[in-house]
Amino acid sequence: MNPSPATHKSSSYKNIFLLIGTIIVLFFALETGCRLCFARHLPCRRPRLFIANNEAFPWCQPKKYSRTVVNKKTGGDEFVMLVPNLCFAHEYPDNWRGYFNSKNRVPYRSNNCGFRGRDIFDGDTVKDPGRRQIVLLGDSFTFGEGVFLKDTYGALLESALNLAFPRIPSEVLNFAQPGLNTYTEYIVWDMHHTLVAPDLVIVAFNPCDVVLDKIQEQEKCIITGKYLKLFEKPGGFETIVSKSKLYELIKYRVMNKYLDGETDPVTVKDLNKKDAGGNTPASVCRDNFHKLFSAVQAERSRFMVLIIPSFLRLEHDYPYCAVHTLMADIGEKEGFPVIDLLPLFQGKKSSELWVHPVDHHPNEIAHRMIAEYVYGHDIFKKTLKEVYGEPDSNSEI
Repeated sequence: MNPSPATHKSSSYKNIFLLIGTIIVLFFALETGCRLCFARHLPCRRPRLFIANNEAFPWCQPKKYSRTVVNKKTGGDEFVMLVPNLCFAHEYPDNWRGYFNSKNRVPYRSNNCGFRGRDIFDGDTVKDPGRRQIVLLGDSFTFGEGVFLKDTYGALLESALNLAFPRIPSEVLNFAQPGLNTYTEYIVWDMHHTLVAPDLVIVAFNPCDVVLDKIQEQEKCIITGKYLKLFEKPGGFETIVSKSKLYELIKYRVMNKYLDGETDPVTVKDLNKKDAGGNTPASVCRDNFHKLFSAVQAERSRFMVLIIPSFLRLEHDYPYCAVHTLMADIGEKEGFPVIDLLPLFQGKKSSELWVHPVDHHPNEIAHRMIAEYVYGHDIFKKTLKEVYGEPDSNSEI
């Protein structure tokens, strides 16, 4: 006997309600799982803030807390540095890993010359035989954005050196500034080298230092562009669904995949592509390092380069291997030692080395890894022996 139309209709309704009920239960089960397992890994909807004198600005320092530097040799090529004697902080949307202070901030102080660390005094210009000086040149990675001063790789190296050579005081002076590249680092050295008398100058090189449009746009996309759209305040229907951690997780993963796809590898061809003036990114990079190396040598200081990778797709398909190869070749031809940190980080999960999902600078874990790797590297050990002699103790970081 065939079921009546009414019975068939009732069965259809039951199936629909059962399906809806199953979807609702599944959604709440997944939502609960996301809140328990992934909540702390999901980004908050606010970019990093620059805080100074109770004023807040998005991302970087504003003009009022910056000083414009002009290359006096050419009269152009302006760039900005921090003003001296400034206390400021970066404030993050949340205390993602429990590292920041109670206000979700990392505080900084620029010294009397506008650099991070202790003030620089007249006596620092003297080549004191009873003291060793190391100067770091670099960008925001070496400055240590998002990391307390004591946890930066420069501070960790200084502590290790003072333990290994207790009878020879060591100073690691950080001349890094956010936003610098090799050319502007040369200008910083040219303007400030008379403040110090270093035994060793370490230049921290990042693939962004190659003035290549492809890299500049990709890094801009990741740091300040499309990536930050993840953290914009939602509107319309998204205001409601954004309360769901499951929705946030899906959006976060999809956007990350999209950005990964937008980051094309930099090739040798890219580095050797001529511009209107006949220059290539590779030739400009070589020229900048030649100038910087020659300037440091003129002060009778030793010179070394660290290649710090961008913390992007370290797990696989790292896009800037060609830049690392270029830098190693420059060091070999110019005659200065190069320590490449890519082998240290390659294969690691990039996000575990970030300061925060809204800030891809290396965190304190990455800084410690850098310090330990450099301190234990044969090239660095050889240089230390030339500068210090044999250590009093086999200290570790």
